[in-house]
Amino acid sequence: MKIVLKIKEYRKLIRRDSRERNRFLLLAVSLMLILNYSLYCLHVDKNIFDIFPAFPVLDKRVEISIYLPNVDGETLLSETRLVDSSFTPEKTIAFLVSETVTGSQYENTRIVVPIECKVRMVWIYDSICYIDTRLETLKPETPVLPGSEQNFKNAVEKSVKENFPNITKVEFLQNGLYNRNLWTPVAINE
Repeated sequence: MKIVLKIKEYRKLIRRDSRERNRFLLLAVSLMLILNYSLYCLHVDKNIFDIFPAFPVLDKRVEISIYLPNVDGETLLSETRLVDSSFTPEKTIAFLVSETVTGSQYENTRIVVPIECKVRMVWIYDSICYIDTRLETLKPETPVLPGSEQNFKNAVEKSVKENFPNITKVEFLQNGLYNRNLWTPVAINE
């Protein structure tokens, strides 16, 4: 009986006081919306607290291994790099070549590759990867380490094979021509 009396008293208060009436209407509408959302979640088998979507993945890069030619001309250094996961295999291989040209992040190996070897195109046919580079010329005074070109090719080939197991062989082209030296000192008339 006490509850019924309190409800009657509250109804009288709502009729008299506009502030209390607005408060009651706000609470009633809020409770209806919460009940509506709860029933919707029950209907679609969704958790009540799943109001917002999950946080998106911010870093879409994957770690790849890369081999770099060493200054001694025979051994290879092993490092890792992060590459965007949306890259195609051809774009990833072009990235591997440019990182091999750039050299190690930890040691000074830039002298091993004396040219800026720019990749024109990369394509994969069966299990062979073809890397076409631009024609680069060296000035006669540029120091070239013995065996550096073959060591560079070995480093790129090992990097490609490591990251793409279905590739068995890597072939280098220069301006579309097969079996050319990538760097050879050329006398330049100035």
